[in-house]
Amino acid sequence: MERGAAVQVVKLGEGERRYELDEEALRRVLLREDVRGLPVVVVSVAGAYRGGKSFILNFFLRYLKAPVAVLLMDTQGTFDSETTIGQNSTIFALSTLISSVQIYNLTGNIKEDDLQNLQLFTEYGKLVSETQDKAFQTLLFLVRDWANAFEYPYGYTGGSAFLRKRLQLKQNQKSELRQVREHLHSCFEDIKCFLMPHPGHCVEDPKFDGCLPDLTENFQAALSKLVPSLFDPKYLTPKYISGELVTTQDLFDYFRKYVNIFNSTDVPEATTIYQATADACLLSATREARDLYSQHMEARVRDGVSVNSATLTAWHEAARDLALKRFTEKKKLAAQADIGAQLNDLTKELDTLLSLYLWNNDIKVRDTMGNATKAYEEAVSRVSAEHARLCLHPRDMADLHAEALRQALAVFDGAREVPQGEEDDRRLELICRLEQRYEHLCVINEQNNKSSVMEAREVYVRRMKLEMDQSGVSSARLSKQHQEAVEVATNSFYTMRSLSTRREDDAHLQRLLQLLRRRFSELQLTNEYNNDRAVEHAYNTYLMKMDKVTRPSGVPALVFAFFTILQFSLAFHHEETKRVANIDAAYGNYSSPVMTFLRELGFYRDQALGAS
Repeated sequence: MERGAAVQVVKLGEGERRYELDEEALRRVLLREDVRGLPVVVVSVAGAYRGGKSFILNFFLRYLKAPVAVLLMDTQGTFDSETTIGQNSTIFALSTLISSVQIYNLTGNIKEDDLQNLQLFTEYGKLVSETQDKAFQTLLFLVRDWANAFEYPYGYTGGSAFLRKRLQLKQNQKSELRQVREHLHSCFEDIKCFLMPHPGHCVEDPKFDGCLPDLTENFQAALSKLVPSLFDPKYLTPKYISGELVTTQDLFDYFRKYVNIFNSTDVPEATTIYQATADACLLSATREARDLYSQHMEARVRDGVSVNSATLTAWHEAARDLALKRFTEKKKLAAQADIGAQLNDLTKELDTLLSLYLWNNDIKVRDTMGNATKAYEEAVSRVSAEHARLCLHPRDMADLHAEALRQALAVFDGAREVPQGEEDDRRLELICRLEQRYEHLCVINEQNNKSSVMEAREVYVRRMKLEMDQSGVSSARLSKQHQEAVEVATNSFYTMRSLSTRREDDAHLQRLLQLLRRRFSELQLTNEYNNDRAVEHAYNTYLMKMDKVTRPSGVPALVFAFFTILQFSLAFHHEETKRVANIDAAYGNYSSPVMTFLRELGFYRDQALGAS
């Protein structure tokens, strides 16, 4: 277990800074995460130098084993030969102002000078009593080394009787001491006295280590009554100022205020201390109201979750009203004018925070809409990524948009908080934005579909070109090639789609088929033309060859012999040449002796041949 150590937070200085507050050390004590904001119990021991203050505090520390925000404060160095009366009074005053339990550590008796040190508090107490009941809480006179136990027994019982005697009013008392006695009870809620026996001569040994069994039985018995009366949980006394519970953060502020005023003059007047306390009370009330506002807002405003501006404004107004109510209800010592001015400043400060919340909320809205839009685009990209472009049937495009929109709204709604039944303008804005994006994607999709139709048409054209030549083919073969090319082009069109769903109501497919039918009609005309040309060419070739073999080369006297030979060879030449084309009709012209004779004499010339 880590051992604790004393931390000096105020020390005597030089020059104008007669008292130096070590704020960093005080911050380490009071503003630790495990005690920040907790109510604080402050038990302070003040008294003469070498009077046993640290000795008794050591036994307090041993008793405090539970994790309680209890501050034990020692005023080491007071009432010694090296400090002035002003310094002694200042340190004692600071100790008492801060403490919930002030232990006035005295040796052997309560003397008049001891009571004189309380004069400043009675003057301060009279000022405070005008606005509240008591200025301070508990004052415990701890009379150590009590030697008159036979008259006043050890402990609280004897101490109460002894204290009543010491606080009695007497005729010849000085006015200052009389006032102290008269007003002391009006300053403290509880004044007690505890008579402590001598611990034994063992404590005078430099080697004494604080071992409890080495002390006298009377001291041990008294100690077993004193310590629980202060630190048992049911007796712990939290610090209150102006009727309000003081937290560790408040105590830090009070320390700063009080040290500042004690640095301003040798011994500050009661009015100065009162004003410092009033200022610290206002500061505490303001901070508590501010913290309440922050707690209320932080409980509603979640990280990464945005809300409507109207909702956020309503939350702010509710939190602000609670904070201002808390500030108003807190008891304060300040004048009403100061309280009103502080309330006005606090209201402006909290209203300024609304702008910051709205700004942060708007950033979250933009981030959420950006993430939702990204989710939409990713949903679309997952479909179009494989083909590096978006090309879908319009119904598939609509389905994709609906799914992408659903995913986008899921992202948006997951980071959005809107009261049930309330319309969300930013959600509608997102939907409108994504609908516009959908319209743009539809234009792109339409263009890509048209491109796919034209590319598929080119597939058809190339396929048909490979199967055809300029000589032409039969109609049956052309139709078969057309059907095969249509199937190839259709499959190519579907492969260019981001989703290969086949629907009957596909306008783009129908457009493709229409183009293919139109192209097929053109090909049919071309093929018919090519066939006609082929027939004509074959016919002319037939005529030329038949003309060559049937033309006599001798004199007319030999014509008869030529005709005789021609009759035997003509059939052979006809069969050979007609393979080029179906021209049996021309064969009759060549096999007729009369037509041959007339052609030889130049009286007849075949029309097809002449055309050639």
